[in-house]
Amino acid sequence: MDIFSQKKILISAVIVLLLFNLLLVGILGFGLFRPKPQPQPRPVDETELAAVLKKELNLSEQQAEELRNIRTQFFQKEQIITGIIRSKRDSMNLLMFGDNANDTFLKQLAAGVSENEYNMELLRIDQAEKLRTICNGEQIKKLQKLVKEVRDYLRPVERK
Repeated sequence: MDIFSQKKILISAVIVLLLFNLLLVGILGFGLFRPKPQPQPRPVDETELAAVLKKELNLSEQQAEELRNIRTQFFQKEQIITGIIRSKRDSMNLLMFGDNANDTFLKQLAAGVSENEYNMELLRIDQAEKLRTICNGEQIKKLQKLVKEVRDYLRPVERK
């Protein structure tokens, strides 16, 4: 074998390996840099959640009805606050990148968002207080054990 045919074989091998590496980098790069899907909100079936709590806590019909009323009131108030927060954030986004960005006004909008987030937490505390008033001591103890499971049940489902 002469030196020219050896050189051709080596060049061909380098080209094949180079193409293989480029293909591998492309496949890995596409997999690594692809945007990850956002968790999808789990549709909350209030009747299902109420039924589970009724069963697990041994709630009476009256207690279960009061629980449904508390949850309904909570969701109505939550939607109002969520709408206000979304509105303020949208206004902030428009103003932040506008021609005449007013930092003082933007900070006031940000304070309004945080105030409404605080109001949302107060709403959750109020809901918990109302729930404690309809449960007896044994039911509250069971509820303390169920809190994490209920939270995990309501967590958005991640798609793969």
